[in-house]
This record gives sequence, C-alpha cells and structure tokens, in this order.
Amino acid sequence: MLNCLKSDLYKAFKGKTFLVLSIIIAGYALLTVGMLIGLSVLASEIGDGIMSRIIDGKSSILIMMANVVPVLLTGVFTAIFICSEYAYGTMRNLVSKSISRTKIFFSKFIVCCIVGVIFLLIFFISSLLGGLIIGYGGPFTGTEFLEILSKFLFALFITVAFISVFSFFSFLIRSTGGAIAVNLIIVYVIPIILTILNVIILVTSEGATTSSFIDNIWLGSLLNQIISASWPDNLPLSSIFSMLAGGGGGLVLSEIWWRVLLTSLAYLVVPGVFAYTLFIKQDIK
Repeated sequence: MLNCLKSDLYKAFKGKTFLVLSIIIAGYALLTVGMLIGLSVLASEIGDGIMSRIIDGKSSILIMMANVVPVLLTGVFTAIFICSEYAYGTMRNLVSKSISRTKIFFSKFIVCCIVGVIFLLIFFISSLLGGLIIGYGGPFTGTEFLEILSKFLFALFITVAFISVFSFFSFLIRSTGGAIAVNLIIVYVIPIILTILNVIILVTSEGATTSSFIDNIWLGSLLNQIISASWPDNLPLSSIFSMLAGGGGGLVLSEIWWRVLLTSLAYLVVPGVFAYTLFIKQDIK
C-alpha cells in the first residue's frame, strides 16, 4: 500500500495537472481577495458603515471558505488523475502486476483527498493574507479563532465527501472528458436544479418543510449552512456573514453540526462503497 501511495503521490505532484490547477486556484483566490479589498476601500470612502462591517478581514475568511472553486478544481483533478490511468493503460499494467485492487483504489482516493486539502488550504491562506491587508478590526478572540477553525474542519470534511462522489463517477465513466463534465454538473448544475425545485416547492402548501429538506441533503447547501451559521453567543462575525451569505440566518452551529456530519458521512461512504465495488469487479483492458 505504501509503495503504491508513494508512486501515486509522485505522479500527482510531478504532473502538470496539479501545477496548472494550483496556479488557477491561487490566481482566483488572489482575485477574490482583491475584490474584497476593493469593496472594503469603497465602503470606507463612501462612509457605508454596514458594508464596512461586512467586508472586513474576519468575514473575508468565511467568504473564502464558502467558495466552491476548490471543490470544483478538486473534481477536475480527480477526473484527470483517475481516468488518465485508464487512457494510458497504467491501470491495466498495475492490475496485471498482481497489485491488490484494494491498494490501488485507496491509494488513488487518498491522493485525491490530499490534493483537495491543499486546494482548500490555498484558499484559506489567501483569505488570511487578504485579511491582513483589509484589517481584522481588532485582534482575534479565542472564540472567533475556534469558530473559524471549526468551520474550516467542517469544510474540509465536506470536500472529502465531494471527492468520494467525484471518484465514483471517474471510476464509472473512465473517460477524462466525460468525468470532468459530470463533476462540473455536480458542483454547478445540481445547485441550480435544487434552487429551481425550491422555488417551485415554496409555492405549495408544504413548501417550507420540503424546501428545508432539499437544502439539508445536498453537500453544497450544507457547506453554506455551516459557514454562515451563528455560534450560540451570536458572534458578530457569524451574524454579519449570514447577511452576506444569503442563507443560514437563524441557524446555530451547535444545532446543525451533527446533521452536517452525518449527511457528509453518507456522501463519503455510499459513493465510496459503490466506487470500490465497481473497481474490484471492473474488466480493465
């Protein structure tokens, strides 16, 4: 297992895909931070007190963590990393060498998770650096630091759950282009469909209950909920970000963390088991 993992890590970090995607995500992160800095400066110049409180260094950290770009690029990397093994015949060679398929599967999944963590860290570090420029409006309190750290760990777990879904479709489709397209649909198209369903359902008599159910079963919605949720003492940091996030207002982290963890765990385990079973029985030519 260790030798297989070392080989996959070497291929992942020495290949052009990781480098190019890292540059893209770093560039996008810097552009996002630049936009926040511009909004902060504009708010100060026009004397908009409310906007000045929203666009500060602390809230910018939460804004960056709620961004789906790290998840999106992780999906692209997962598709390329797994499907290229089929395209170049590497997967066939590995299997023909009598290397355990279980080792091959978990090695590739772990590598994709490591890359996903790195992409998320790039965004997180960029938000910290951007906050230094914008200004944090005072030192971090212990509670604020704990809030940001906790929400980052939740975002990390949700990202890993996304990777499980991405891996399943990559092993299923085995075509780089097709897998990338499906992963893009997962990140961008499904939320649009769910939004349309919410609008339709809300006009029905039982709309509120059903709409809330839909919001609670999709990973992207859970990410927004966990980032914008308030802590029990209603920290200004959480409350202000909830205004900007457009959702999660009234949610308290202590009341939803278990639901977020269980739902994310389901997304991690179920597609993972299907992907593993598929790969074990797959006819690789």
